[in-house]
Amino acid sequence: MAQVRACAVQLNELNEGMLRRMDELYRTVKNNSIALTAVPVEGLVEAAVERFHGKYPGQPVRLDVGTDRLVLADLSHLSEAVCNLLCNGYEAAVQAGREEPQVVLRVRAERMWTVLEVEDNGPGIPPERQGKIFEPFVTSKNTNYNWGMGLYYVRKIVRSHLGRLRLESRDGEGARFQIMLPLYDPRQKGDHTMAKTIRVMVAEDFPLLREDFCDVVSAQSDMEVVGSAASGEEIASLADTVPCDVILMDIEMETIDAGIRAAEVITARHPEVKILFLTAHETDDMITSAMGTGAVDYVVKGCEEERLLEHIRRASEGRAELDPKIQNTVMQEYARLRRSERVPDFLHQQRGPPDAGGARAGQAAAPGQEGGGDRQAPLRGGGDH
Repeated sequence: MAQVRACAVQLNELNEGMLRRMDELYRTVKNNSIALTAVPVEGLVEAAVERFHGKYPGQPVRLDVGTDRLVLADLSHLSEAVCNLLCNGYEAAVQAGREEPQVVLRVRAERMWTVLEVEDNGPGIPPERQGKIFEPFVTSKNTNYNWGMGLYYVRKIVRSHLGRLRLESRDGEGARFQIMLPLYDPRQKGDHTMAKTIRVMVAEDFPLLREDFCDVVSAQSDMEVVGSAASGEEIASLADTVPCDVILMDIEMETIDAGIRAAEVITARHPEVKILFLTAHETDDMITSAMGTGAVDYVVKGCEEERLLEHIRRASEGRAELDPKIQNTVMQEYARLRRSERVPDFLHQQRGPPDAGGARAGQAAAPGQEGGGDRQAPLRGGGDH
């Protein structure tokens, strides 16, 4: 019986650990909104170290802060990412059996970057593992308590700050992680560090796809990702607080038409923002409903990266060009509605309602026609086809 009780206690501990890790995993993939503000780098360091000491109260962190620059950052997310690197370094040194586990946090100014560097005296990372450690669920720790989401999360946060994450390590000689943030100059006009860049937001409920879209956009010299969201409600709220030029909008998120409902809200509140639907839906009804929100473009997922980037650039310049299939669907719907004397929402014209006799306000019914107003003259070059 004693053995059974011991097994039951162990199973209970494992279940509790699994629930904690599930909660952490859920928060990691769910909370993706980034709000960038000017933050003193000393404040970022202080917040990260405070988080670290919340987990390891007695462990000192050696600090070497060589600049007082401001950085453009989401303090909560970025301090959590730096803390994650500090925790990983400390745990690696303990796991390696070091008598004095050490972690060092350095900050230095480079010409176009502000660099935060975390170094440990752990066992280092073998070359064959260095290309894999940023993937989700990859870990060298006890998987009952660690599921390998830490470095994946760090990389995602750094990329959302338009930054770079580098690793320098030799097996047996510790590891050095560098977070490189773009130079922020508060004297420069505007809210962002890079002039004449296209500010893009991404709304996509599938985390890996959302990250891929952000990576593609961030890699362009003329674009930056200023925010991402996993739901229509979240992107609508984000658009109220963070200026942007183009939103890549999925349609089916928390509901089947969440992106369409969010686009209606955003275009009403922020008509200057260009909505570009990026979705797997190709049905005529979905296309016409989406374009009816005031969106400027509609792109089907799976297109080549260069083609998607060209759509973003055209949308930002106000010269969006629908793909032939999408354009044909829209025009067919327009022709169908013209024939039935209905006008689609996305091509709304100011027309009064029909009066009791069928004629529209301000028009008389044509002789010999019952219940119908004058038909419009055909488009130049021919009637409906």
